[in-house]
Amino acid sequence: MQKGTLSPTSSLAQLAVGALVLVVVMLAIGFAFRAQRVPSASIPGAGQNLPIVAVNDSATAPVTSSDDPLCVDYADAVAGGGREPASDLELAASRKTLLVSQSPEILASVALMAVDDAPTRLDAINRAMATGRQNATVVWSAVQICDRPPADLECPAQAWEDELLKLDSGNSEAWIRAAASGYERGDGKYALDALRRAATAAETRDYWPETVAMLERALESAGGYSFPQRVTLAFGLAAANQPAFPIYVNMCSKQSKLDAEWAQTCLDYGRLVERQAKTDIGVEIGQSIQFAALEAMGDTGGAEAVQARKADAAHSRETETSAARTDAYIFSNPRLFADYLAAVREHGERAALARLRPVADDLAAQCSQQRVN
Repeated sequence: MQKGTLSPTSSLAQLAVGALVLVVVMLAIGFAFRAQRVPSASIPGAGQNLPIVAVNDSATAPVTSSDDPLCVDYADAVAGGGREPASDLELAASRKTLLVSQSPEILASVALMAVDDAPTRLDAINRAMATGRQNATVVWSAVQICDRPPADLECPAQAWEDELLKLDSGNSEAWIRAAASGYERGDGKYALDALRRAATAAETRDYWPETVAMLERALESAGGYSFPQRVTLAFGLAAANQPAFPIYVNMCSKQSKLDAEWAQTCLDYGRLVERQAKTDIGVEIGQSIQFAALEAMGDTGGAEAVQARKADAAHSRETETSAARTDAYIFSNPRLFADYLAAVREHGERAALARLRPVADDLAAQCSQQRVN
Protein backbone atom coordinates (compact mmCIF):
# COMPACT_ATOMS: atom_id res chain seq x y z
CA MET A 1 0.00 0.00 0.00
CA GLN A 2 1.24 3.40 -0.84
CA LYS A 3 0.66 7.04 -0.20
CA GLY A 4 -2.24 8.93 -1.71
CA THR A 5 -0.10 10.21 -4.56
CA LEU A 6 -0.17 6.76 -6.10
CA SER A 7 -2.97 4.91 -7.76
CA PRO A 8 -5.85 4.52 -5.31
CA THR A 9 -6.37 0.90 -6.29
CA SER A 10 -3.30 -0.61 -7.89
CA SER A 11 -0.86 -0.86 -4.99
CA LEU A 12 -3.54 -1.88 -2.51
CA ALA A 13 -4.67 -4.56 -4.91
CA GLN A 14 -1.07 -5.73 -5.26
CA LEU A 15 -0.68 -5.97 -1.50
CA ALA A 16 -3.99 -7.77 -1.16
CA VAL A 17 -3.00 -10.25 -3.86
CA GLY A 18 0.49 -10.66 -2.45
CA ALA A 19 -0.80 -11.11 1.06
CA LEU A 20 -3.44 -13.53 -0.18
CA VAL A 21 -0.80 -15.60 -1.93
CA LEU A 22 1.25 -15.65 1.25
CA VAL A 23 -1.71 -16.66 3.35
CA VAL A 24 -2.58 -19.40 0.90
CA VAL A 25 1.00 -20.63 1.17
CA MET A 26 0.75 -20.29 4.92
CA LEU A 27 -2.53 -22.17 4.77
CA ALA A 28 -3.23 -20.24 7.87
CA ILE A 29 -6.35 -18.22 7.49
CA GLY A 30 -8.26 -18.62 4.29
CA PHE A 31 -10.94 -16.31 5.66
CA ALA A 32 -8.56 -13.37 5.99
CA PHE A 33 -9.49 -11.63 2.77
CA ARG A 34 -13.26 -12.03 2.70
CA ALA A 35 -14.15 -8.40 3.30
CA GLN A 36 -17.59 -7.54 4.53
CA ARG A 37 -19.24 -4.27 5.52
CA VAL A 38 -20.67 -4.38 9.01
CA PRO A 39 -20.11 -1.08 10.83
CA SER A 40 -18.57 -1.98 14.17
CA ALA A 41 -20.59 0.70 15.95
CA SER A 42 -23.78 -1.12 14.98
CA ILE A 43 -22.73 -4.56 16.12
CA PRO A 44 -25.08 -5.39 19.00
CA GLY A 45 -23.28 -6.62 22.06
CA ALA A 46 -19.75 -5.65 21.02
CA GLY A 47 -17.75 -5.18 24.19
CA GLN A 48 -20.65 -6.17 26.43
CA ASN A 49 -21.00 -9.20 28.66
CA LEU A 50 -23.49 -10.97 26.45
CA PRO A 51 -23.71 -14.78 26.25
CA ILE A 52 -21.27 -15.28 23.42
CA VAL A 53 -19.74 -18.43 22.08
CA ALA A 54 -16.31 -19.04 23.55
CA VAL A 55 -13.78 -21.10 21.63
CA ASN A 56 -13.23 -23.42 24.56
CA ASP A 57 -16.93 -24.16 25.02
CA SER A 58 -18.30 -27.44 23.79
CA ALA A 59 -21.52 -25.83 22.56
CA THR A 60 -22.82 -22.44 21.68
CA ALA A 61 -24.60 -20.21 24.14
CA PRO A 62 -28.36 -20.43 23.79
CA VAL A 63 -29.83 -18.22 21.08
CA THR A 64 -33.18 -16.79 22.07
CA SER A 65 -34.42 -15.54 18.69
CA SER A 66 -33.37 -14.70 15.19
CA ASP A 67 -32.90 -11.13 16.44
CA ASP A 68 -30.30 -12.29 18.94
CA PRO A 69 -27.16 -10.15 18.47
CA LEU A 70 -25.07 -13.19 17.60
CA CYS A 71 -27.47 -14.25 14.87
CA VAL A 72 -27.71 -10.73 13.47
CA ASP A 73 -23.93 -10.45 13.30
CA TYR A 74 -23.58 -13.95 11.91
CA ALA A 75 -26.18 -13.37 9.17
CA ASP A 76 -24.41 -10.18 8.10
CA ALA A 77 -21.07 -11.98 7.99
CA VAL A 78 -22.49 -14.83 5.92
CA ALA A 79 -24.07 -12.36 3.48
CA GLY A 80 -20.79 -10.59 2.89
CA GLY A 81 -22.26 -7.15 3.55
CA GLY A 82 -20.91 -5.28 0.52
CA ARG A 83 -17.33 -6.55 0.58
CA GLU A 84 -15.90 -3.13 -0.26
CA PRO A 85 -12.13 -3.08 0.31
CA ALA A 86 -10.29 -0.01 1.54
CA SER A 87 -8.26 1.94 -1.03
CA ASP A 88 -4.69 3.19 -0.90
CA LEU A 89 -6.01 6.72 -0.39
CA GLU A 90 -8.03 5.60 2.63
CA LEU A 91 -5.09 3.80 4.13
CA ALA A 92 -2.78 6.77 3.49
CA ALA A 93 -5.30 9.01 5.25
CA SER A 94 -5.40 6.57 8.17
CA ARG A 95 -1.63 6.61 8.47
CA LYS A 96 -1.65 10.40 8.53
CA THR A 97 -4.30 10.38 11.26
CA LEU A 98 -2.46 7.80 13.35
CA LEU A 99 0.97 9.45 13.06
CA VAL A 100 -0.04 12.05 15.65
CA SER A 101 -0.35 9.27 18.23
CA GLN A 102 2.20 8.76 20.97
CA SER A 103 1.29 5.08 21.39
CA PRO A 104 4.16 2.73 20.48
CA GLU A 105 1.70 0.11 19.23
CA ILE A 106 -0.16 2.54 16.98
CA LEU A 107 3.12 3.92 15.61
CA ALA A 108 4.42 0.39 14.98
CA SER A 109 1.16 -0.35 13.17
CA VAL A 110 1.64 2.72 10.98
CA ALA A 111 5.11 1.45 10.09
CA LEU A 112 3.66 -1.94 9.15
CA MET A 113 1.02 -0.22 7.01
CA ALA A 114 3.59 1.91 5.16
CA VAL A 115 5.04 -0.93 3.12
CA ASP A 116 5.87 1.33 0.16
CA ASP A 117 6.48 4.60 2.00
CA ALA A 118 10.01 4.41 3.41
CA PRO A 119 10.11 7.85 5.11
CA THR A 120 6.83 7.25 6.97
CA ARG A 121 7.86 3.68 7.78
CA LEU A 122 11.18 4.74 9.26
CA ASP A 123 9.77 7.73 11.15
CA ALA A 124 6.95 5.70 12.66
CA ILE A 125 9.05 2.74 13.77
CA ASN A 126 11.78 4.97 15.22
CA ARG A 127 9.18 6.84 17.25
CA ALA A 128 7.61 3.55 18.32
CA MET A 129 10.95 2.22 19.50
CA ALA A 130 11.79 5.46 21.34
CA THR A 131 9.13 4.68 23.95
CA GLY A 132 8.13 1.07 23.25
CA ARG A 133 11.29 -0.93 23.77
CA GLN A 134 9.65 -2.97 26.51
CA ASN A 135 6.76 -4.00 24.26
CA ALA A 136 7.77 -7.26 22.61
CA THR A 137 5.26 -6.94 19.75
CA VAL A 138 6.58 -3.47 18.91
CA VAL A 139 10.21 -4.65 18.98
CA TRP A 140 9.32 -7.73 16.93
CA SER A 141 7.69 -5.46 14.35
CA ALA A 142 10.79 -3.26 14.23
CA VAL A 143 13.01 -6.26 13.61
CA GLN A 144 10.78 -7.54 10.78
CA ILE A 145 10.75 -4.09 9.18
CA CYS A 146 14.55 -4.09 9.17
CA ASP A 147 14.52 -7.45 7.40
CA ARG A 148 12.80 -5.95 4.36
CA PRO A 149 14.18 -2.44 3.99
CA PRO A 150 14.03 -0.57 0.70
CA ALA A 151 17.27 1.03 -0.40
CA ASP A 152 16.54 4.30 1.41
CA LEU A 153 15.44 2.76 4.71
CA GLU A 154 18.29 2.61 7.19
CA CYS A 155 17.39 1.23 10.59
CA PRO A 156 19.57 0.02 13.48
CA ALA A 157 18.90 -3.65 12.78
CA GLN A 158 21.57 -5.03 15.12
CA ALA A 159 20.50 -2.84 18.04
CA TRP A 160 16.84 -3.76 17.64
CA GLU A 161 17.74 -7.43 17.28
CA ASP A 162 19.59 -7.19 20.59
CA GLU A 163 16.53 -5.59 22.19
CA LEU A 164 14.37 -8.48 20.99
CA LEU A 165 16.78 -11.05 22.36
CA LYS A 166 16.73 -9.32 25.75
CA LEU A 167 12.95 -9.29 25.84
CA ASP A 168 12.31 -12.73 24.38
CA SER A 169 15.40 -14.85 24.96
CA GLY A 170 13.35 -18.03 25.28
CA ASN A 171 11.84 -17.74 21.81
CA SER A 172 13.35 -19.82 19.01
CA GLU A 173 12.11 -17.31 16.40
CA ALA A 174 14.13 -14.51 17.96
CA TRP A 175 17.27 -16.65 17.82
CA ILE A 176 16.81 -18.02 14.30
CA ARG A 177 16.42 -14.45 13.10
CA ALA A 178 19.67 -13.58 14.89
CA ALA A 179 21.34 -16.61 13.28
CA ALA A 180 20.22 -15.48 9.82
CA SER A 181 21.44 -11.95 10.55
CA GLY A 182 24.88 -13.22 11.53
CA TYR A 183 24.99 -15.51 8.52
CA GLU A 184 24.17 -12.68 6.11
CA ARG A 185 26.90 -10.43 7.49
CA GLY A 186 29.43 -13.26 7.28
CA ASP A 187 29.77 -14.03 10.99
CA GLY A 188 29.49 -17.80 10.89
CA LYS A 189 30.43 -18.36 14.54
CA TYR A 190 27.74 -15.97 15.79
CA ALA A 191 25.22 -17.53 13.41
CA LEU A 192 25.88 -21.07 14.60
CA ASP A 193 25.83 -20.04 18.27
CA ALA A 194 22.49 -18.31 17.73
CA LEU A 195 21.15 -21.34 15.88
CA ARG A 196 22.10 -23.54 18.84
CA ARG A 197 20.06 -21.25 21.08
CA ALA A 198 17.17 -21.43 18.61
CA ALA A 199 17.31 -25.23 18.59
CA THR A 200 16.99 -25.44 22.38
CA ALA A 201 14.52 -22.62 23.04
CA ALA A 202 11.60 -23.05 25.39
CA GLU A 203 8.99 -21.84 22.90
CA THR A 204 8.39 -20.83 19.31
CA ARG A 205 6.38 -17.66 18.71
CA ASP A 206 6.21 -15.52 15.56
CA TYR A 207 3.78 -12.94 17.00
CA TRP A 208 1.15 -13.63 14.36
CA PRO A 209 -1.97 -13.19 16.53
CA GLU A 210 -0.36 -10.32 18.44
CA THR A 211 0.47 -8.45 15.24
CA VAL A 212 -2.99 -9.00 13.75
CA ALA A 213 -4.65 -7.77 16.95
CA MET A 214 -2.37 -4.73 17.17
CA LEU A 215 -3.14 -3.72 13.58
CA GLU A 216 -6.89 -4.16 14.03
CA ARG A 217 -6.82 -1.92 17.13
CA ALA A 218 -4.88 0.75 15.27
CA LEU A 219 -7.33 0.68 12.35
CA GLU A 220 -10.21 1.03 14.78
CA SER A 221 -8.50 4.11 16.25
CA ALA A 222 -8.16 5.58 12.77
CA GLY A 223 -11.92 5.31 12.22
CA GLY A 224 -13.82 4.92 8.98
CA TYR A 225 -13.53 1.14 8.63
CA SER A 226 -16.12 -1.50 9.28
CA PHE A 227 -15.10 -4.33 11.57
CA PRO A 228 -14.70 -6.84 8.70
CA GLN A 229 -12.61 -4.30 6.77
CA ARG A 230 -10.34 -3.87 9.79
CA VAL A 231 -9.92 -7.60 10.18
CA THR A 232 -9.22 -8.07 6.48
CA LEU A 233 -6.63 -5.30 6.45
CA ALA A 234 -5.05 -6.51 9.68
CA PHE A 235 -4.55 -10.04 8.34
CA GLY A 236 -3.24 -8.75 5.01
CA LEU A 237 -0.78 -6.30 6.56
CA ALA A 238 0.43 -8.87 9.08
CA ALA A 239 1.00 -11.34 6.25
CA ALA A 240 2.97 -8.72 4.31
CA ASN A 241 5.27 -8.26 7.32
CA GLN A 242 5.94 -11.87 8.22
CA PRO A 243 9.50 -13.02 9.04
CA ALA A 244 11.80 -13.70 6.10
CA PHE A 245 11.29 -17.46 6.40
CA PRO A 246 13.02 -18.36 3.08
CA ILE A 247 16.27 -16.90 4.43
CA TYR A 248 16.20 -19.44 7.26
CA VAL A 249 15.64 -22.35 4.91
CA ASN A 250 18.31 -21.13 2.50
CA MET A 251 20.84 -20.72 5.32
CA CYS A 252 20.31 -24.23 6.63
CA SER A 253 20.23 -25.72 3.15
CA LYS A 254 23.60 -24.23 2.22
CA GLN A 255 25.39 -24.62 5.53
CA SER A 256 24.17 -28.17 6.15
CA LYS A 257 25.96 -29.27 2.97
CA LEU A 258 29.22 -27.77 4.22
CA ASP A 259 29.29 -28.59 7.92
CA ALA A 260 27.94 -31.60 9.83
CA GLU A 261 27.42 -29.55 12.99
CA TRP A 262 25.33 -27.06 11.07
CA ALA A 263 23.28 -29.91 9.61
CA GLN A 264 22.58 -31.43 13.04
CA THR A 265 21.73 -28.08 14.60
CA CYS A 266 19.42 -27.18 11.74
CA LEU A 267 17.74 -30.56 12.09
CA ASP A 268 17.29 -30.02 15.84
CA TYR A 269 15.84 -26.57 15.22
CA GLY A 270 13.45 -27.82 12.55
CA ARG A 271 12.19 -30.60 14.81
CA LEU A 272 11.67 -28.21 17.70
CA VAL A 273 9.73 -25.75 15.53
CA GLU A 274 7.53 -28.48 14.09
CA ARG A 275 6.58 -29.38 17.67
CA GLN A 276 6.21 -25.88 19.05
CA ALA A 277 5.08 -23.57 16.24
CA LYS A 278 1.59 -22.11 16.61
CA THR A 279 0.96 -21.37 12.92
CA ASP A 280 0.81 -23.63 9.88
CA ILE A 281 3.54 -21.70 8.12
CA GLY A 282 5.79 -22.09 11.16
CA VAL A 283 5.30 -25.86 11.16
CA GLU A 284 5.92 -26.01 7.43
CA ILE A 285 9.13 -23.98 7.68
CA GLY A 286 10.34 -26.30 10.43
CA GLN A 287 9.66 -29.27 8.18
CA SER A 288 11.44 -27.64 5.23
CA ILE A 289 14.52 -27.03 7.35
CA GLN A 290 14.48 -30.63 8.53
CA PHE A 291 14.25 -31.83 4.94
CA ALA A 292 17.24 -29.71 3.91
CA ALA A 293 19.34 -30.99 6.82
CA LEU A 294 18.38 -34.63 6.31
CA GLU A 295 19.16 -34.44 2.60
CA ALA A 296 22.58 -32.99 3.40
CA MET A 297 23.16 -35.85 5.84
CA GLY A 298 22.18 -38.40 3.22
CA ASP A 299 19.22 -39.60 5.27
CA THR A 300 16.81 -40.27 2.44
CA GLY A 301 14.31 -42.12 4.61
CA GLY A 302 14.14 -39.30 7.13
CA ALA A 303 13.70 -36.71 4.39
CA GLU A 304 10.89 -38.75 2.82
CA ALA A 305 9.15 -39.04 6.20
CA VAL A 306 9.20 -35.26 6.62
CA GLN A 307 7.77 -34.78 3.13
CA ALA A 308 5.02 -37.28 3.93
CA ARG A 309 4.04 -35.31 7.05
CA LYS A 310 3.88 -32.12 4.99
CA ALA A 311 1.70 -33.84 2.39
CA ASP A 312 -0.63 -35.24 5.05
CA ALA A 313 -1.08 -31.82 6.62
CA ALA A 314 -1.79 -30.24 3.24
CA HIS A 315 -4.37 -32.92 2.42
CA SER A 316 -6.03 -32.44 5.80
CA ARG A 317 -6.36 -28.72 5.21
CA GLU A 318 -7.75 -29.20 1.72
CA THR A 319 -10.46 -31.58 2.90
CA GLU A 320 -11.62 -29.60 5.93
CA THR A 321 -15.32 -28.88 6.13
CA SER A 322 -17.32 -26.02 7.65
CA ALA A 323 -14.82 -23.42 6.40
CA ALA A 324 -17.49 -20.89 5.42
CA ARG A 325 -19.26 -21.14 8.78
CA THR A 326 -15.96 -20.79 10.62
CA ASP A 327 -15.01 -17.75 8.57
CA ALA A 328 -18.35 -16.06 9.22
CA TYR A 329 -18.08 -16.79 12.93
CA ILE A 330 -14.72 -15.03 13.20
CA PHE A 331 -15.94 -12.03 11.19
CA SER A 332 -19.21 -11.80 13.12
CA ASN A 333 -18.16 -9.91 16.20
CA PRO A 334 -15.02 -8.31 17.68
CA ARG A 335 -15.25 -10.51 20.75
CA LEU A 336 -15.46 -13.71 18.72
CA PHE A 337 -12.50 -12.55 16.64
CA ALA A 338 -10.55 -11.88 19.84
CA ASP A 339 -11.50 -15.35 21.15
CA TYR A 340 -10.05 -16.89 18.01
CA LEU A 341 -6.75 -14.99 18.24
CA ALA A 342 -6.44 -15.89 21.92
CA ALA A 343 -6.94 -19.55 21.06
CA VAL A 344 -4.28 -19.37 18.35
CA ARG A 345 -1.88 -17.78 20.81
CA GLU A 346 -2.53 -20.43 23.46
CA HIS A 347 -3.19 -23.60 21.50
CA GLY A 348 -1.93 -22.96 17.97
CA GLU A 349 -3.72 -22.37 14.72
CA ARG A 350 -4.71 -25.95 13.94
CA ALA A 351 -6.06 -26.54 17.42
CA ALA A 352 -7.88 -23.20 17.49
CA LEU A 353 -9.68 -23.95 14.22
CA ALA A 354 -10.47 -27.50 15.32
CA ARG A 355 -12.03 -26.20 18.53
CA LEU A 356 -13.86 -23.45 16.69
CA ARG A 357 -15.50 -25.51 13.95
CA PRO A 358 -18.11 -27.33 16.04
CA VAL A 359 -18.92 -24.10 17.88
CA ALA A 360 -19.41 -22.27 14.58
CA ASP A 361 -21.51 -25.14 13.25
CA ASP A 362 -23.72 -25.05 16.34
CA LEU A 363 -24.19 -21.29 16.04
CA ALA A 364 -25.14 -21.64 12.37
CA ALA A 365 -27.64 -24.36 13.20
CA GLN A 366 -29.23 -22.43 16.05
CA CYS A 367 -29.57 -19.23 14.02
CA SER A 368 -30.96 -21.15 11.05
CA GLN A 369 -33.54 -22.86 13.24
CA GLN A 370 -34.60 -19.57 14.77
CA ARG A 371 -35.15 -18.12 11.28
CA VAL A 372 -37.35 -21.12 10.43
CA ASN A 373 -39.34 -20.73 13.63
